[in-house]
Amino acid sequence: MVHDAVPQAWLDNLRNEREDAILRIQTDDLRKAQLQKDAIYFLYDQQLEAMLDAKRDQENPFLNELAARCCLENAKKYDGQYYRLDAICVMSNHIHMLMDFSIQVPGDWNGRADIPNYKNLAELVGRIKGGTSSCVNKALLREGTLWMVGYHDRYIRSAEHYRDVLRYIVNNPVKADIVANWEDYPYTYLHPALRLE
Repeated sequence: MVHDAVPQAWLDNLRNEREDAILRIQTDDLRKAQLQKDAIYFLYDQQLEAMLDAKRDQENPFLNELAARCCLENAKKYDGQYYRLDAICVMSNHIHMLMDFSIQVPGDWNGRADIPNYKNLAELVGRIKGGTSSCVNKALLREGTLWMVGYHDRYIRSAEHYRDVLRYIVNNPVKADIVANWEDYPYTYLHPALRLE
C-alpha cells in the first residue's frame, strides 16, 4: 500500500481486532479452527480492500501509466530468480502479488539445512518497494515516502485457497469497475503457465 492508502491508526485497530478474534477461537478440532481462522482473515481482507477502494483525499500514484509500469517491472525483475511471479495487479494506491518461492529450494533439500543465498519475502518486498519508489518518484517528479511501512501477506494453505487468491488478484480491476474483463487491464499480469478456472 502507498503511504497514505489507509490511516495507520485504522489499520492498527483492524489488525488488533483480527488478532483478538483469532485468539477467541475455542475448539480442539484443528481443521475447524483453521477454517474459522481463514474466515477471520477473509473478513479482514474484505475490510482492508473496502478501505483501499474508498474515495478519499489521498495520493493515487499508480493512476499514472509510468508509475504503474514501474511497479510491474520491479516485481518482474526477480521473477525466475527468487520466485515465480504467478500474478500481480497494480491498483491506484496498492498492489497485489502472488509469488511462489519454491524455485529457491533445491530438489534434494532435507527440510532442515539452510538454503544458500535464500532470499525471503521481507527482503524481496523491500527490494521491490525500493526500486519502485525511486522509479515512481522520478516518473512523477515527486519526493518523499511512497510506500507504507511493512506489507500485508498471506500464507497459501491449499490448492483451493491458491485458486481463490489467484482469481481475486487478477479480477481486482473488474471488482473496482475499471474494466469488464481482467485481460483488458494493462497492469495485471498472470504467469503464462497459469489459467483461471
